[in-house]
Amino acid sequence: MEGGRVDDSVLKSFAETLVGGAAGTNTTSTYTVDIQTGNTYHLILNANCTFTFSNPTPAGTSCYITILLKQDGTGGWTATWPATVVWPDDTAPTVTTTASTWVLYHFFTVNAGKTWFGAATNPSSVYT
Repeated sequence: MEGGRVDDSVLKSFAETLVGGAAGTNTTSTYTVDIQTGNTYHLILNANCTFTFSNPTPAGTSCYITILLKQDGTGGWTATWPATVVWPDDTAPTVTTTASTWVLYHFFTVNAGKTWFGAATNPSSVYT
């Protein structure tokens, strides 16, 4: 290990910090996904929410975010993603608005967050 870099390693198991914990945390109308806090999030939409991403890794390194996004028991809420997110076919997936349903979102950058590549895991179906 040198300068925070590990070479030629093999990991048998590892875990990531889950922001929001097992129960999740509410987003309210704005939510900042801070990569220094963690890169895996369990969030519950309880209002229309505008997301921002902060503190990505430096350019030349990769950085990813996974968001498990759930509608609260009321449902009907929308998500607005940062303008720096590009989506397949330039179309953001529609956030399911059905109460108590989940969708996984994934975001990846290699240029310090100037561009985030976004994808939703099977956005046409949801977890209940």
